[in-house]
Amino acid sequence: MELKFQVLSRLDVKSFLNAMYVSTQWLQLCNYPLIWKLLFLNEQWSVDADAMLTFETKLQELQMKFDYHAHRFLTRASALDKPEVSLDPDPEVENGMDIEDRTDFDIHYDRFFAGLHIALDAPKPYFALKPLKALFQFIAFREMGEPYARTTCFTPKGNGSIELHVDWRYLYLQHRNLEKNWRNGHFQATVINGAPDVPQPHLREGIYCVHFDRRRIATGARDRAIRLWDMDTLSYVGKLEGHQGSVLCLQIDSKRGVVVSGSSDSRVKIWCLKENKCVKTLQGHTSSVLGLAFNDEYLVTCSKDSSAVIWGLDEEGRRKCADKDDLSTRMSRYTSLHVLKGHRAAVNAVHLHRDVIATASGDRTVRLWNVQTGDMVRTITNHVRGIACVYVRNQLLVTGSSDHVIKIFRLPDGVEIQNLKGHNGLVRTIEMDGSKIISGSYDQSIKIWDLQTGCLLQDLRGHHESKYASISSDHRLTCRIFRVHHDQKRIMSCCGNSKLVVWDFSRPAADQSGSTRTGIPVDAFFF
Repeated sequence: MELKFQVLSRLDVKSFLNAMYVSTQWLQLCNYPLIWKLLFLNEQWSVDADAMLTFETKLQELQMKFDYHAHRFLTRASALDKPEVSLDPDPEVENGMDIEDRTDFDIHYDRFFAGLHIALDAPKPYFALKPLKALFQFIAFREMGEPYARTTCFTPKGNGSIELHVDWRYLYLQHRNLEKNWRNGHFQATVINGAPDVPQPHLREGIYCVHFDRRRIATGARDRAIRLWDMDTLSYVGKLEGHQGSVLCLQIDSKRGVVVSGSSDSRVKIWCLKENKCVKTLQGHTSSVLGLAFNDEYLVTCSKDSSAVIWGLDEEGRRKCADKDDLSTRMSRYTSLHVLKGHRAAVNAVHLHRDVIATASGDRTVRLWNVQTGDMVRTITNHVRGIACVYVRNQLLVTGSSDHVIKIFRLPDGVEIQNLKGHNGLVRTIEMDGSKIISGSYDQSIKIWDLQTGCLLQDLRGHHESKYASISSDHRLTCRIFRVHHDQKRIMSCCGNSKLVVWDFSRPAADQSGSTRTGIPVDAFFF
């Protein structure tokens, strides 16, 4: 069994699915949740940590209930060789009956364990267990609710009880469908009014930056305001004011209640979302702050003044601040640790990945720095014009430039391995995950590229146009894509006409007639 497990863990998905037909034992093994978890993680996919933690808590509670009912059933049935019980579908289960008012839900547990007892004595237990799955799902739905019930499965134990698992096979198949939607261009686009608190639409100004997490969306605009939306409902929450210039960059961590923003006023502000106020203003640049990135330990900012700054706690600050969960309080004690100098033009973008900082500059170079020491590690010079954006993930670095080209470099040696052409304007913003690159350009398009082959998968256009764009002397200026940010199921983009667009690949849209849907609806709660 252990050898088979090791063999399966090395198979590609196609070979793995073929192995399911070798024998009943192989079929049972191929449905084991840990195998599917390995396949899931091998794709470099991830699940939302908070959602999974809540789910695992509910799973433990349900496990205790099944253990209790297993013991109760086995005690009552100890005198019987084979309990007489019908395995025909219960009409109440079949019809999805609401049983909130039932006084005795135990009968469903009894039916389940009676069926389990019979199935385990059958010649082919795996197939005999199939009729129990509907009853199990019914119980799980009653006890856990959606979406947790759909993502729960079980395996029998030798003592007559069952062990509950996260159904990684279900999660794998859902994420596979999600990837198909990305690659086939099946999405639902939602346009959000970028400044609902400005009554005259023609006075709304462009959005320069957008960042979101599972709870909140944050945008920064030319009118100096940071605006917040609820992630679930896409409803407007409010705004943060305090900058004296346009908000050019920001990052949000709403779980720990912090927004960090940079502005053309040369200042960086740290905001506490619990109190909706600025708790710290960092002054270390002499010109516009064009980009920033932070993690648990450091904040890195870059500027038009040709420098980047690493902010964090000095030794004294570390001794005084032990509460890492209250990130806004911790960051309010930040001080300048290292000033990164070497670029000969504006530093347009910065990205922080583990202990590596990448800075992109108008001087046509990307420089890599060590976040702990501030030492420069490498300089990469392959673009013929200034570099506007940079992104680092694992052993790859991706850049976008005003030469309209995207380049992929291998780290740590900095060798160029891909050259992506397709945009006909400055590539202003770029992001990457384990399978694709997402780029936004002044040519008004968002493009999705295959990371391995460099092939263009999708060219997303439209939705950023506005009837007020004609007021501008140049229509193209108002529709330039300034920023894209993405997670596993959606892209958010912003541009010069104050619109924010959500491209959701877990909810494919209906066709033009509205009668059918294109793509595959995905249960994306855990992604």
